[in-house]
Amino acid sequence: MKQKYLGWLFLLTCLSGFPLKVEGQQKEWRIQKIVNGGIVCIACLDEQRCVVGGQEVMYDDTYIMKTVDGGKTWKKVYADTGVYPKRALQISNLAWISPDVIIASADSSYIIRSIDGGKTWGKTRVYDGFAYAKPMYFCDSLYGVLFEAKSVPNEEFNRPMVTSDGGATWKSIPGPKEPIEWNQTLISRGACIAPMKFFGFGGRGDSIMISRTKDYGKTWDQKINPFVLPNGLQGYGKFFFLDSLNGWFSLPEAFDKKLQGYPMLIARTNDGGENWTVVFQDTLPMKLFGFQSMIFTDLLHGIGTTEGRICRTTDAGASWSVDSFLLHEGSTTYIAMRKQEPSIIASGVGLIAYVNKVSHAEQELPISGDIGELVVKTMGEYLEVEFTSERGEAAHVWCDDVQGRRVIAERTMEGGVGKRIIRFDSGGLPSGTYFITVEQGGERRTEGVQITR
Repeated sequence: MKQKYLGWLFLLTCLSGFPLKVEGQQKEWRIQKIVNGGIVCIACLDEQRCVVGGQEVMYDDTYIMKTVDGGKTWKKVYADTGVYPKRALQISNLAWISPDVIIASADSSYIIRSIDGGKTWGKTRVYDGFAYAKPMYFCDSLYGVLFEAKSVPNEEFNRPMVTSDGGATWKSIPGPKEPIEWNQTLISRGACIAPMKFFGFGGRGDSIMISRTKDYGKTWDQKINPFVLPNGLQGYGKFFFLDSLNGWFSLPEAFDKKLQGYPMLIARTNDGGENWTVVFQDTLPMKLFGFQSMIFTDLLHGIGTTEGRICRTTDAGASWSVDSFLLHEGSTTYIAMRKQEPSIIASGVGLIAYVNKVSHAEQELPISGDIGELVVKTMGEYLEVEFTSERGEAAHVWCDDVQGRRVIAERTMEGGVGKRIIRFDSGGLPSGTYFITVEQGGERRTEGVQITR
């Protein structure tokens, strides 16, 4: 009984007065402390299987912990305590790329890898010179990139390493040639959007540079200061790509005294990084810090985490709201998910939040609305829109571009129940991302579609 009481007391303390039930999600969260501290990364294979990694003590007690039941129970599957003065390897990134293969990048150019789901681990040093391996990104179960900073005379400072066999072997590819004023500037973040296609981000003072290669480093194109940063630069830029064309970039700016907050810049691309459009540049609700992680589940819906909170967008990043749920005020927060809703959230202070069960309020909600699943197909010079309707009244359908401009005028479909299909002439639309909206009564559904010419 005493243990149960202490557990509830700890939970209430962590929530700082916020209820477990999240009104926007209708979920019930449970919070537990699985390690003394130092969670620096999380990776999930699905909504049930995740790993977290970090250090309980600085330069010591490195660990990887694993759950297979959606966060309810955790088991330490890797430990490196180090022996003074030799310190433990510091884990930076995790990737769970297949049921059997889990990979961690660590300092001193080490890759820590398991091929049996975390039962046993092997360590490989992928570079023999003085270097440290940090940002690591996989675009599928085989292809990934490791951005590694090297301090070797007469060698490029940023020399990416790539794998095509799930991290078993790595090889160097040519890195971007920085302008002389950017000499020895590290790539601090990046992305792998498809085999051979990588992005890197670097910051220097109040300037930023995005580097991109589409041919395994043979050529790089670079964009220096592609966005206006009136408040300077603070933190690190982060990428998230939904596919090889559609991606987002987030960057926190310096503290703004007038706003008494930290402005946030979010840009998106629908052509694989050829062009970027700023969709949000303001302080986040409640003047929170910039995102520590950002994930989009489709072209419209995304989730970002910051300082123990969850932020949401339903319009491709143009506006954001904040859930009432608070994991731990002021803590670095990481999220990984495979469905529309997050199921496991990790905090830098060693806390884990997981969805316990669907609340009574959600169970009472109807399984679906009157408009069924919306499917948009490209049919040559036409767009075919298909959905099902449970109501007999008329439906209204239209198409907007990423800037919200109406590019195909609204059309009204006569009333009817069951499957409904309508075609639009899209021959005049250039390549890009577009959004089809169906409205019937008070309900509205939107689906994105990519047009390639």
